[in-house]
Amino acid sequence: MRLPWAAEQGNAAAQLRLGILYNYGHGDVPQDLEQAVYWVRKAADQGDAAAQWDLGLAYQSGKGIPQSNSEAYFWLDIAASSEAGDMLQQTVSKSRDEAASHLTPTEISRVQERARKWSAEHPARADAR
Repeated sequence: MRLPWAAEQGNAAAQLRLGILYNYGHGDVPQDLEQAVYWVRKAADQGDAAAQWDLGLAYQSGKGIPQSNSEAYFWLDIAASSEAGDMLQQTVSKSRDEAASHLTPTEISRVQERARKWSAEHPARADAR
């Protein structure tokens, strides 16, 4: 299965992989940070914890997307709450805590509420993990 085709068909793993290829530029895929974020977001919206982490890091750094600590915290909080492996959750939690250090307690509460609503509306898909 060709990666772009699979990504276009909605395969979260292929979307994340294509986003990573665009992030770094590899082979026939040129580096394009906006395309990287586009594909990673598609996988993140499907419940892929690694993609949610990657999207949070993009917001944290402003790489390919406007920098936003609250959006970084949002995606990192969702990823940290996922049923990903312990190692990923620990790493994501550290990134989330770093983003939180730039927010007020009120901002954190608002983002956490938004993340809870998002998670309730977007149940994790088994094939996205």
